[in-house]
Amino acid sequence: MPLFSTLKARKKFKTRLIFGLALKPLRLFCAHCGKYVPSDREWFCGYCDRKNERTKLYSFLRKCQHCKRFPKAYICPHSGCEHLNFLDKIEDIRHPACFFEGQKAAATQAGSKERGSKINEEPNASENAKLDSELADFKKSETCKQLLKRQEREKELSEFMDGHLGDQLFVEEKIREYERDYKDNPIMLAKLKMVLKEWAEIRIRKRA
Repeated sequence: MPLFSTLKARKKFKTRLIFGLALKPLRLFCAHCGKYVPSDREWFCGYCDRKNERTKLYSFLRKCQHCKRFPKAYICPHSGCEHLNFLDKIEDIRHPACFFEGQKAAATQAGSKERGSKINEEPNASENAKLDSELADFKKSETCKQLLKRQEREKELSEFMDGHLGDQLFVEEKIREYERDYKDNPIMLAKLKMVLKEWAEIRIRKRA
């Protein structure tokens, strides 16, 4: 399996999803302690605090299955480390993905001390007015319109991928289950596989 840097991991995971390679986890390693962190490990969302278990599709490298938010960082699960690993260049320490309940508070507090309190600094009134004016101008620009169109297309693609890849993983899981339960009944096994295939094709046609 290839090894990926933390900052490139999210892009690589998305590429593997598109090409149907999500069944094998990425070889990801903590930037601090160097220990292995599999991309399909169960995790808790830093935004809604809910547990993600369907991690071949909803990895911490992608987004939360429940609130659909994208983690900006994850906390190393290894004892004695618990270092924040950033998943993009913004390096936002808030709402990191974590692997144990209660892990987030201690790590984000340590990250705040290490990086200072820049995130909590509030701009003054004149800076707010300037930012509001710049934002209003930007919303009227052609660049903003193009970005909004791109975001809409990315949302549509993400929703299609969620449905298509979710069905694909479900079918693969059911096939393994049937192969285990009906290994001595090849005729029934063949019929069940045929029904699964027809079901998946109907689902794809409905989304088209």
